[in-house]
Amino acid sequence: MFANQLTLLLDTLEVSGSDLAGYAQMDRTAISRMKNGSRQPKHDGTSVRKLIHGIILYCAENEKTDTLQELISAEDSSEEELTQAMLQWLESKA
Repeated sequence: MFANQLTLLLDTLEVSGSDLAGYAQMDRTAISRMKNGSRQPKHDGTSVRKLIHGIILYCAENEKTDTLQELISAEDSSEEELTQAMLQWLESKA
């Protein structure tokens, strides 16, 4: 489930929803709703794309790209590969 995967991701990367909101240029309440399951974003919608871009940016700036890559089983650390792997991973069951 998306909410469980997002929570696991944020916990593993040690980033708060509020901090991630800044990187993703999203309202912190939107991330909070995704995290608690009250908002289920479309698989490849704008919100998910912004969220993923923010996660990748956060990881790059905080030396956590290797952690992200390992968690989501991405083959390499290119933005395209991380994006595709994260889309699949977020939709998988925890």
